[in-house]
Amino acid sequence: MGKQIWFFVSDPDDYGFEKLWEDKHVRWDGINGRNAQKFLRNVKKGDLIVCYHTAPKKSVFGLAEVTKGAYPDPHDDIGHFVVCDLKPRTRFKKEISLDQLKRNKILSQMKFIVMPRLSVSPVLSRELTEIKRLSK
Repeated sequence: MGKQIWFFVSDPDDYGFEKLWEDKHVRWDGINGRNAQKFLRNVKKGDLIVCYHTAPKKSVFGLAEVTKGAYPDPHDDIGHFVVCDLKPRTRFKKEISLDQLKRNKILSQMKFIVMPRLSVSPVLSRELTEIKRLSK
Protein backbone atom coordinates (compact mmCIF):
# COMPACT_ATOMS: atom_id res chain seq x y z
CA MET A 1 0.00 0.00 0.00
CA GLY A 2 1.22 3.55 -0.79
CA LYS A 3 1.67 6.50 1.46
CA GLN A 4 -1.19 7.40 3.74
CA ILE A 5 -2.12 10.95 4.67
CA TRP A 6 -2.92 11.90 8.26
CA PHE A 7 -4.27 14.98 10.01
CA PHE A 8 -2.35 15.75 13.24
CA VAL A 9 -3.65 18.32 15.69
CA SER A 10 -1.35 20.21 18.01
CA ASP A 11 -1.90 22.81 20.68
CA PRO A 12 0.62 25.54 19.78
CA ASP A 13 1.15 26.20 23.51
CA ASP A 14 2.33 22.58 23.95
CA TYR A 15 4.18 22.17 20.66
CA GLY A 16 3.68 24.55 17.78
CA PHE A 17 4.47 23.24 14.35
CA GLU A 18 6.77 26.25 13.84
CA LYS A 19 9.04 24.50 16.35
CA LEU A 20 9.19 21.44 14.08
CA TRP A 21 11.02 23.58 11.51
CA GLU A 22 13.49 24.62 14.20
CA ASP A 23 13.89 21.12 15.65
CA LYS A 24 14.07 19.44 12.20
CA HIS A 25 12.88 16.16 13.77
CA VAL A 26 10.58 15.27 16.65
CA ARG A 27 9.00 12.32 18.42
CA TRP A 28 5.24 12.85 18.19
CA ASP A 29 3.90 11.81 21.56
CA GLY A 30 1.23 12.78 24.05
CA ILE A 31 -1.61 11.36 21.97
CA ASN A 32 -3.78 9.62 24.55
CA GLY A 33 -7.24 9.49 22.99
CA ARG A 34 -8.46 6.00 22.20
CA ASN A 35 -9.57 6.72 18.62
CA ALA A 36 -6.51 8.84 17.89
CA GLN A 37 -4.26 6.03 19.15
CA LYS A 38 -6.11 3.58 16.87
CA PHE A 39 -5.23 5.74 13.88
CA LEU A 40 -1.70 6.46 15.14
CA ARG A 41 -0.98 2.70 15.23
CA ASN A 42 -1.37 2.69 11.43
CA VAL A 43 1.11 5.50 10.74
CA LYS A 44 4.06 4.33 8.63
CA LYS A 45 7.40 5.75 7.55
CA GLY A 46 6.92 8.02 4.54
CA ASP A 47 3.30 8.92 5.33
CA LEU A 48 2.34 12.58 5.01
CA ILE A 49 1.01 14.64 7.89
CA VAL A 50 -1.30 17.66 7.54
CA CYS A 51 -0.33 19.88 10.49
CA TYR A 52 -3.11 21.73 12.30
CA HIS A 53 -2.90 24.16 15.22
CA THR A 54 -5.72 24.38 17.75
CA ALA A 55 -6.77 27.62 19.47
CA PRO A 56 -5.99 30.37 19.19
CA LYS A 57 -4.83 29.83 15.58
CA LYS A 58 -7.24 27.06 14.50
CA SER A 59 -5.58 26.59 11.13
CA VAL A 60 -3.72 24.17 8.89
CA PHE A 61 -0.07 25.15 8.95
CA GLY A 62 1.81 22.84 6.57
CA LEU A 63 2.93 19.29 5.88
CA ALA A 64 5.30 16.97 7.69
CA GLU A 65 6.58 13.49 6.90
CA VAL A 66 6.80 10.42 9.09
CA THR A 67 10.43 9.33 9.50
CA LYS A 68 9.64 6.41 11.81
CA GLY A 69 6.23 4.74 11.89
CA ALA A 70 4.28 3.90 15.03
CA TYR A 71 6.33 2.36 17.83
CA PRO A 72 5.79 1.90 21.58
CA ASP A 73 5.98 5.12 23.59
CA PRO A 74 9.23 4.82 25.59
CA HIS A 75 7.64 6.80 28.45
CA ASP A 76 4.62 4.50 28.76
CA ASP A 77 5.38 1.81 31.35
CA ILE A 78 2.06 0.04 30.73
CA GLY A 79 2.54 -0.28 26.96
CA HIS A 80 -0.79 1.23 25.86
CA PHE A 81 0.47 4.08 23.73
CA VAL A 82 2.44 4.47 20.51
CA VAL A 83 4.35 7.43 19.08
CA CYS A 84 5.96 8.22 15.73
CA ASP A 85 8.75 10.49 14.48
CA LEU A 86 8.25 13.46 12.14
CA LYS A 87 10.25 15.89 10.09
CA PRO A 88 9.00 19.10 8.46
CA ARG A 89 8.20 19.02 4.77
CA THR A 90 6.26 22.06 3.53
CA ARG A 91 5.26 25.25 5.29
CA PHE A 92 2.17 26.71 3.64
CA LYS A 93 2.30 30.25 2.23
CA LYS A 94 -1.25 30.73 3.46
CA GLU A 95 -2.63 28.99 6.54
CA ILE A 96 -6.13 27.54 6.14
CA SER A 97 -8.56 28.45 8.91
CA LEU A 98 -11.01 26.08 10.55
CA ASP A 99 -13.84 28.17 9.11
CA GLN A 100 -12.44 27.68 5.59
CA LEU A 101 -12.25 23.92 6.17
CA LYS A 102 -15.84 23.80 7.39
CA ARG A 103 -17.20 25.92 4.51
CA ASN A 104 -15.38 23.96 1.79
CA LYS A 105 -17.52 21.26 0.10
CA ILE A 106 -14.61 18.83 -0.19
CA LEU A 107 -13.11 19.43 3.27
CA SER A 108 -16.28 19.77 5.35
CA GLN A 109 -16.61 15.98 5.60
CA MET A 110 -13.05 15.31 6.79
CA LYS A 111 -12.93 13.07 9.87
CA PHE A 112 -11.33 15.95 11.77
CA ILE A 113 -14.37 18.16 11.06
CA VAL A 114 -16.94 15.45 11.77
CA MET A 115 -15.12 14.32 14.95
CA PRO A 116 -13.47 17.57 16.13
CA ARG A 117 -11.84 16.22 19.31
CA LEU A 118 -9.82 13.69 17.31
CA SER A 119 -6.10 14.55 17.35
CA VAL A 120 -5.06 12.03 14.67
CA SER A 121 -7.26 11.14 11.71
CA PRO A 122 -6.95 9.97 8.10
CA VAL A 123 -7.09 12.36 5.13
CA LEU A 124 -8.27 11.40 1.64
CA SER A 125 -6.04 12.27 -1.32
CA ARG A 126 -8.71 14.60 -2.77
CA GLU A 127 -8.81 16.40 0.59
CA LEU A 128 -5.04 16.88 0.52
CA THR A 129 -5.26 18.19 -3.04
CA GLU A 130 -7.85 20.75 -1.92
CA ILE A 131 -5.79 21.74 1.13
CA LYS A 132 -2.76 22.33 -1.09
CA ARG A 133 -4.89 24.40 -3.50
CA LEU A 134 -6.17 26.61 -0.68
CA SER A 135 -2.70 27.08 0.80
CA LYS A 136 -1.27 28.84 -2.28
